[in-house]
Amino acid sequence: MTNHNSLLKSIFSLNLIVHIDIFEYMNINTTEDNIVRIAKALSDKTRLKILSEIAKRERITCSEAEKIAELSQPTVSHHLKILTDAGLLDVVKDGRYSIISINKNALKEFGDLINKAVLL
Repeated sequence: MTNHNSLLKSIFSLNLIVHIDIFEYMNINTTEDNIVRIAKALSDKTRLKILSEIAKRERITCSEAEKIAELSQPTVSHHLKILTDAGLLDVVKDGRYSIISINKNALKEFGDLINKAVLL
């Protein structure tokens, strides 16, 4: 039985290593990947509405985002996660609150990437 357990541990370890390598491979970002990721995040009217309002106010809380979007908390959280994962928002915890602001550098870089992709 000891050899069997040892073999299972080896197989599990190997499987875990392969999984991590594949995961790392899948996360390689090309210029095109970045353009697509951000473009998809910007392709929704609700997310554009939230971004526009953050730009006007400079920063908002999650509860303010709910009021802006006029949607439920889970739905707004989903939209904020997409924008944050795309790198378009910065989120800073302040006690119980999350303060959300626009990552202006990411928007500038997105514009630069689009210009380079179109002008090639």
